Amino acid sequence: MAKTYRVEEKVGIGTDFNIDDRTGWTEHGSNLSYNQAVTKISSLIDGGSNPIDIRVLRDDGGVELYSYLSEEDRLHIPG
Repeated sequence: MAKTYRVEEKVGIGTDFNIDDRTGWTEHGSNLSYNQAVTKISSLIDGGSNPIDIRVLRDDGGVELYSYLSEEDRLHIPG
């Protein structure tokens, strides 16, 4: 199964330390391929979003279960 990604942006009081806490995060895409995730993040940054407020999670098996990226899952954003 190919890796898929979820892209979210902090818009409120969300916390990086509890990925189950959906409060304060806006989803900008889920089940995204690598290239789709890179394109989405680039468009958010080009649109004025702060890269610090964007997080990417890896889909862990096609269910609503996501985890932070490992070194081998990292996305490479041009720019």
